[in-house]
Amino acid sequence: MVLMLVGCYNVADKPLIEDILPQSNSSIAELRQDIVRGTERVKEPITLRGRITSSDKEKNFYSSFIVEDATGAVEVMVGYPTLHGLYPEGLEVALTIEGCAAVYTRGVLQIGRYSEQSSLYDIDYLESRERVDEVVHSGLSVEPLTAQDIDICDITPNDCGRLVRIDSLKLVASTSIDSLTMTLDDAVWRGTSLYIDPRGDSLTIYTRDYATFADNALPNILHSVSGILESGKFDGQPIYTLKMRYESDAVAY
Repeated sequence: MVLMLVGCYNVADKPLIEDILPQSNSSIAELRQDIVRGTERVKEPITLRGRITSSDKEKNFYSSFIVEDATGAVEVMVGYPTLHGLYPEGLEVALTIEGCAAVYTRGVLQIGRYSEQSSLYDIDYLESRERVDEVVHSGLSVEPLTAQDIDICDITPNDCGRLVRIDSLKLVASTSIDSLTMTLDDAVWRGTSLYIDPRGDSLTIYTRDYATFADNALPNILHSVSGILESGKFDGQPIYTLKMRYESDAVAY
């Protein structure tokens, strides 16, 4: 994602807080049905409501946040760091997205603005603090959502972006192992780790290099792990992947 806009905003400015949020006139699932492929401009006066499920407090998310309603999730490309103080996990928000660009990235529906023609990306961050406040309406209620329990075999593309929890996983590979003398016992969170469940179904867990827990030891056995679901690849094969908010999202035996 293009980063040149980061830092242009005065992040000390608090978002506008509204006693009464705009009413939704569409669901995220309906928006996903309308945005099929490519990059599309939202031409209708669509308003969505939901709660923020991501957090950049431990730096595994950056310059965006996830909003989920009862039907699905979208990622809002805000464009500046340290969002957890302004838009905490569980905050109720309304999104008025007319004029925004919408595109799928890693299976997640992203909302932002069109990129410049010279950009390598289809979508970019919202262009100003004023534009963010036009799109994102912050409420007073803060109630973190509970991750949805799901088995790997039951995941569908419509689940991408949602906060989910998957149980009973065993580590089988990690990109953090970069020498012939290293074993799985030497693996850390940084990069991509491959886990399988008791059925033999697999998924990956991805951790940014800048996450505060990136260099902490990777558990070989997980009782459960929660995170934002995305689509990806491992060894060239399609696979679903989780992106944790906090290291505590992973519960080891």
